[in-house]
Amino acid sequence: MTPESVPALETRGLTKRFGGLTVNAGLDLRIAPGEARAVIGPNGAGKTTLINQIAGHLRPDQGEILFQGGPIAGWPPYRIARLGIGRSFQQTNLFFEFSVFENVRLAAQSHLPRMLRVWRGAGAYGPVNERAEQALETVGLAHRRGARAGGLSHGEQRQLELAMVLALRPKLLLLDEPMAGLSLEESHRITELLLELKRDHTILLIEHDMDAVFAIADRITVLVHGQEIATGDAEAVRTDPAVIEAYLGED
Repeated sequence: MTPESVPALETRGLTKRFGGLTVNAGLDLRIAPGEARAVIGPNGAGKTTLINQIAGHLRPDQGEILFQGGPIAGWPPYRIARLGIGRSFQQTNLFFEFSVFENVRLAAQSHLPRMLRVWRGAGAYGPVNERAEQALETVGLAHRRGARAGGLSHGEQRQLELAMVLALRPKLLLLDEPMAGLSLEESHRITELLLELKRDHTILLIEHDMDAVFAIADRITVLVHGQEIATGDAEAVRTDPAVIEAYLGED
């Protein structure tokens, strides 16, 4: 296998059970470097469980997870993050009393060696601050750097969370419903941001906003009851009879 053909992310037979309920049932995914892949499906299809296993928050019961050809299944989240996998959550995960800049700087600082994090403040590290500033510039929040995170709009908080992920310099972005709770205008803004990010990142996107999915994703995988029922480009998935019946609806 040549380096060009090694998937950025691959799962082989990935299976996760909770008691007698199988939430992921033998999932095989291959995501190419630079690809934006959306995973869609009805509630309970196993989408977030999939991301939780890739990010290290859940241990698979069976199967493999490979990042750039190397196995990572069962690794702790901090170790997976340091490999270059950044993850956002359905619920905004911020330090609300800190400023916008302080939130992003803390994220960047988390990748410093442990001894440096303990003995010196983040403000003493030019590269850390520079990384934070660049992330805020990328997501369009540089002008809000001094604002309290808890005072941001919901859409701005989503942008801030993306900035915190970008401050880790990830190669792969795992995005769990970044449009959740957003207004139409905010959704359009985040969609445009993700279209910018896909130029330099591989993306695995879970999202219920079909307009965003069809705009961003190069390919789409549809899950129902923990199993893949279809994978293809937007047009193929949009017209697949099984997908229409299971998820999208007749309209």
